[in-house]
Amino acid sequence: MLKSGSAPEWVFVCKAVNGLVTLPDDGKQVMLLFTAPSAAKDYIDCVKLHAQVGQLKVDALPESARKWLAAGAAVFALNRCPRCSAFTTFAMESLIQGHYFDAWALIRALQWLRGEASMQEYMGLSSRKSLQQGRAVLEQIRDHIDAGSPYLFELIAFLAGTAGDDAAKAAAIARLKQFDRKFHDWESRWSPALPDRPFARALAEATVGLNAYFGNLQTPNQPQG
Repeated sequence: MLKSGSAPEWVFVCKAVNGLVTLPDDGKQVMLLFTAPSAAKDYIDCVKLHAQVGQLKVDALPESARKWLAAGAAVFALNRCPRCSAFTTFAMESLIQGHYFDAWALIRALQWLRGEASMQEYMGLSSRKSLQQGRAVLEQIRDHIDAGSPYLFELIAFLAGTAGDDAAKAAAIARLKQFDRKFHDWESRWSPALPDRPFARALAEATVGLNAYFGNLQTPNQPQG
């Protein structure tokens, strides 16, 4: 992944009034880091923190890690799932030594592998027209794997709409606001109106785009959150 040029320049944090958010765990403080702003925002919203998303240059992590360690955070977690009790931590010393990308590559590889397997399951369900089982798979991706693609929320909104679940549809559409402006007007992008029927194009784009996001397909310029 590093050789592909996909390594990030930024890491994201949860910023509260009194500083960055940490998590107490087994008698120690865990610094919470995220690979995308959407992941940090999801953590804030799910845990109901009074915080906002902040960002740091990856190049600045060694110096920041020294300060965090001095303040009592001996470990960090990357993309901590707010809905799960178990999570992986890494020694803060590894950040000081400039080894952030080791943790990044491991966590992102696990997310992509889980996402790839889930998308294969989703495609199988879709081919059998098991739409609401497919929606459950997408919601599992959203809540526990990686909610960094706008296509995920477009598809959830579509499937929730077909089930008459207006609340879930509205919630998915609301989360599209964190992505590029082209995704903000879901109703227009997914309109079934003739003669153009944007819905058909949007469904195809979202299906291909989400598969590509998790490596099932290779397409350029995948939008991320």
